[in-house]
Amino acid sequence: MHWQKCVRCGVHYQPVKIQTAGLCPECWKFLPHYRLTKGAIKTKAKIKEEGWPIEYIILYFASCSLCLLIIGYYLWVK
Repeated sequence: MHWQKCVRCGVHYQPVKIQTAGLCPECWKFLPHYRLTKGAIKTKAKIKEEGWPIEYIILYFASCSLCLLIIGYYLWVK
């Protein structure tokens, strides 16, 4: 085994087989550990994802193209 340094208190320790996030056993015991019960887990309601109507897409690209044409005109001509 190898020695590791505790992130919280700086003590060197030999890690055990469980993962303690770089903490020595004393610091690991000091931190609160929260567990969820099965009733606490909620599922999200599924939302139907409908795409944009084709009219909105065409209108969006037409307005972007018009803006780019106006900007290009002012940059090229003036």
